[in-house]
Amino acid sequence: MDARIWRLSLSRQFAALAALLILLGIAGAWAVDRAVARLEGTAAQVNLAGSLRWLTRDTQLELRRLVLGLSRDPDAARQRLDQLAAHLQMLETGGGVTGLQVPALSAELSPQLTEMKRHVAAFQGLARDLFGAVDALPQRETALASLQVVANDTFAAADALTGALSAMVEARHRTIRQVLLALGAALAGLLAAAMFALRRRVVRPLHALARATQVFASGHRDERVAIRAGDEVGDLGQSFNRMADAIAQQMRELEASHLDLRKLSSAIEYSPASVIITDAEGRIEYVNPRFTVFTGYASDEVMGRKTSMLQSGNTERSVYQGLWRTISSGGAWRGRLLNRRKSGDVYWEDTWIAPIRNDAGHITHYVAVKEDVTERVRLDEERARLQEELERRVESRTRELSATVRELETFSYSVSHDLRSPLRAIQGYTKLMEPICSDCTEVDAYTYLTRIQAASARMGEIIDDLLDLARISRSELKLAEVNLSAMAKAIIAQLAQAAPERGLAAFVEEGITVTADPGMLRLALENLLGNAWKFTAGRTPARLKVTAQSRHGETVVGIADNGVGFDMSYADKLFQPFERLHRAEEFEGTGIGLATVSRIVHLHGGRVWAEGQPDQGASFFFSLPDHPPGVTPENQAP
Repeated sequence: MDARIWRLSLSRQFAALAALLILLGIAGAWAVDRAVARLEGTAAQVNLAGSLRWLTRDTQLELRRLVLGLSRDPDAARQRLDQLAAHLQMLETGGGVTGLQVPALSAELSPQLTEMKRHVAAFQGLARDLFGAVDALPQRETALASLQVVANDTFAAADALTGALSAMVEARHRTIRQVLLALGAALAGLLAAAMFALRRRVVRPLHALARATQVFASGHRDERVAIRAGDEVGDLGQSFNRMADAIAQQMRELEASHLDLRKLSSAIEYSPASVIITDAEGRIEYVNPRFTVFTGYASDEVMGRKTSMLQSGNTERSVYQGLWRTISSGGAWRGRLLNRRKSGDVYWEDTWIAPIRNDAGHITHYVAVKEDVTERVRLDEERARLQEELERRVESRTRELSATVRELETFSYSVSHDLRSPLRAIQGYTKLMEPICSDCTEVDAYTYLTRIQAASARMGEIIDDLLDLARISRSELKLAEVNLSAMAKAIIAQLAQAAPERGLAAFVEEGITVTADPGMLRLALENLLGNAWKFTAGRTPARLKVTAQSRHGETVVGIADNGVGFDMSYADKLFQPFERLHRAEEFEGTGIGLATVSRIVHLHGGRVWAEGQPDQGASFFFSLPDHPPGVTPENQAP
């Protein structure tokens, strides 16, 4: 069973208090009514007892008139005497008289009643004697004196009875006062207890609740009331605490939402994009400051107006129709519009528009985020124009380059055929002349012949190097993973085998692998290692060192020697064709080898450089990217 049914709630407490007051009132009213009724009965007895005196007096007067001969009618005296007897009987037995209900005298007045009855009986007996001998009374004065004595005794008895009854009336009055005082005291005590209980159980808790409400309303969200009563005030306190908890939670959520809203508002206010919020009909309700920068319109100039005011008239109507179909159906629209500023200038803007729905899912507003892209459009148009111009120039340069390549190919063909034929003829004739000139008496003739042979051979080497350089420029890279360490060791072994008498101390770092065209990389290494071998002539032993480092997405290969070195002020000439830092008499060569190395490295997207000091050796470096630019899987070697 629910315990709340049996709890002593305020309503039940007030109902019990009201019932107690009603019962107390009923009891008091009943007691007062009884006391008043008894008082009224006693008062009627007092009146009736008082009537015995005047009835005795009237009877005495009538009898006196009869004795003195002033009246000959005894009926009036008899009537008064009968009334006196009837009233006395009524006092003894109770009854009604003149509309009043007279109760019988209480037992405590029996002595007074008996005395009164005795005197009345004596008075009645004397009166009967006088009625019978009124005309034959011998002495009227004696009869009157006896009548006076009996009447006085009756008067005294009536006064005694009346006095006793009056004393009872006073006692009844005191009893009524005491009842009323007791009833008032009981009511006052009960009301005082009720007021104390009301103050303790209702007023003080309500004051505490009111104070807690004021404190809570002032911002102290942790304020709660400590009311533990099991009545309505306790329910009110618990309801307040639950309400405070709910409000505090809602306030925390509201503050968090307000903070998020403030962040969002600040983001919109300081957004570099123009933000517009409209109602469902497209009438503007909000614009951020960037809108004014873009359009020239102040916010108060556009409030309540439709966004169509910004249209330039240069956008197809179908674009706007599609826009409204999209957003009115709940979708987001993105596109580029050509609008008009307040100044009349048109501008391009990239626009994003999305609907805002209420809790019922109905579209109430639209938000538009716009970016002025006029400059971007202009740049795009300029870029397109420049791109078109560049493509025309590239096409033109490509045609020119193709013509140049064809000319180079023609030149290469001429060098390969037209120049080689005279060289072969010269070399052939010098071979024929060699046995003849060996017996010549003129010493200089044979010397000239050997110089012609050397020069023609050198010319052949130059032609071969030029053809190799031209071929490299036209070649397409076939990339593969190359073991550079193994390739360098093989080349060094060939060099050492060609001149074993020189002695060679070589070091090649193990595990050097690069992504490169194997043929071209071998040609570059042959030139670099060949140069190092050539310029270490006269060094015992000749020292060659091949190392590598991986850094920043590329592999840097270094080839160092202990040869003659070079002056760094001439380092920029090393990789130019036909540029030589040493005379041909000192070190043979055509001056094309390092230029070939530079061309190969640059074709791979790398760099080449050198460091050295005279007579301190030289170090040549080249870098190869781990992922050469412009290289696709189809031009990599399988």
